[in-house]
Amino acid sequence: MIWDLTGRNDFVVKAHWGTYHQSMSSLFFDRAAGSNSYTNERFYFQGPPIGDSRTTFTPAQRDARLDTFTGFSPTYLETILNEAGSVENFRQPYVRQAVLSFEKEFGQRWKVEVSFANRVNKDIVGLVDRNLDQNYSLLANVAVRDRVTQQPIFDQFGNPLVLPQVWISNYDLVRALIRRRDGFFRSQPPLTGFSFADIDRLKFEPDIALTTLPGARRRTNQLSASMRTEQQTWSAFASATFTDVRGNVEGLTGFATTRSGFTAGPGVRRNERINHDGRLGGIPAFDTKAWLTAQLPGGIRGGLFTTFTLGEYITPGFQITPRYQFLLSDRTMLEDSLFAGVLGQSILIEERGARKYPSYATVDLRGEKRFTAGGLSYVISGDVFNALASDAIIQRNLTVNDAVSKDPTSLFGAPRRRAAPLRLQVGFRIER
Repeated sequence: MIWDLTGRNDFVVKAHWGTYHQSMSSLFFDRAAGSNSYTNERFYFQGPPIGDSRTTFTPAQRDARLDTFTGFSPTYLETILNEAGSVENFRQPYVRQAVLSFEKEFGQRWKVEVSFANRVNKDIVGLVDRNLDQNYSLLANVAVRDRVTQQPIFDQFGNPLVLPQVWISNYDLVRALIRRRDGFFRSQPPLTGFSFADIDRLKFEPDIALTTLPGARRRTNQLSASMRTEQQTWSAFASATFTDVRGNVEGLTGFATTRSGFTAGPGVRRNERINHDGRLGGIPAFDTKAWLTAQLPGGIRGGLFTTFTLGEYITPGFQITPRYQFLLSDRTMLEDSLFAGVLGQSILIEERGARKYPSYATVDLRGEKRFTAGGLSYVISGDVFNALASDAIIQRNLTVNDAVSKDPTSLFGAPRRRAAPLRLQVGFRIER
């Protein structure tokens, strides 16, 4: 709906409402049972000597070389990556959008526009284990240390990392309790916080479906204002945008990309539900853009483009991998088998979106000169990108687990990407 308030087309109000169904994507069906799009990964504590880095082993060759001393160790840890489910009650995801804006002209050469947009994702699709809460048990205040060095892993504040919550599979927990009860050392007590009576109580019965996710949310509110002018010898544009994106899924699906890989998401990974609701990343909370072009002396056409952003929201996390050992608050060492079913799962260790990258600004410059000869126009142009040589950090390592011991690039907060460097680009074109 468009309403010309004055009848002179100089003050216009616009309102829009629409539903946009998402186009089909492989993300919607590659987790369907039988697609076999993902395979698990195994971590062997020992392997055979390899002289050529291009050496590969088939599963049969690998299994034929199981040997404690010269081949692959008979014991290994397997990271589950192949979660899938039968397709049930699938509906195409869509976005419902409402926009309200107004445009006002001032004279013949100035215009201001203000708009507000609300976008809500609906029918978000993903994997869900309908017995998720019954299939996992909670361990509280779990300390983490390096398996090789036995040194503590440090959290985002530089203190020894203690995870307030870690969920483990009841399948692994029951097996551990049975070993403690019936193993060679039968006097071994049950795991702290549990009893041998839990063996008959705890169940692990996954019921996984690929479906429209109950409780999945993603909502965007955006307010923007812009000003534009066209003068005889110069023109300019400026805009400012406030954006608030909240929810518990990053996009069209409930799958997760919170740490180092693409996972089946919090619908089937209990640890990935911790702190998963909050401000979502990928979009800065506030940014401005402005450009100015003008006719300069000497027949040169010049331009300036500048941006300023407050930075994207981010969240520190930890990933459960075979590199780490875990201890309870009473310093009781937890056996590796307790974490077999949750290897590879990530934990957000702060409220989602509680931090953001620092603000930064960039300035780009352009100039071009036109020459005419022989009925043709020759244009020489020059661009300077990031003229202020900003080296702002726009991506950091957000995982607190130190992937390579004493490697500073693997520490939490280590820079991974900076603003594009200062560079000069020269161009030439011919126009008829």
